[in-house]
Amino acid sequence: MRTNAREVAFKLIFESEFGSLPENSDSLFLDELCQDNEVCSEDDLSFVKKLVSITNENKKELRKIITTNLVDYTFNRIHRVDAIVLLLAVGEINFCPETDKKIVINEAVNLAKKYGGEKSSSFVNGVLASIVKE
Repeated sequence: MRTNAREVAFKLIFESEFGSLPENSDSLFLDELCQDNEVCSEDDLSFVKKLVSITNENKKELRKIITTNLVDYTFNRIHRVDAIVLLLAVGEINFCPETDKKIVINEAVNLAKKYGGEKSSSFVNGVLASIVKE
């Protein structure tokens, strides 16, 4: 299920951002996350790897896109959870044209509600809505 796959990708990117993953441990950590989140199909695993790869390989470009759509903020001021959710969603919006943008935004808002602060979901929704309008 893509919802769970996005959550696994979010967790993997979040963990790697804080340096908690030892070198070459992505596949072991991914297997553990997939078991915990019931993401077991090859298609889901492939999707998780694609999202993580897109986010990691294009981080600079994705940050720039996000930054140009912030009002009275810099990227470094964004709550870390919100930043990771935005990076993941903007990566999917820009590099996975087969996925409906509304679905990506909805899934990102749900991740922000689950893992972010009180205002995270509205912040994420606003930034992504601005990006999609471009």
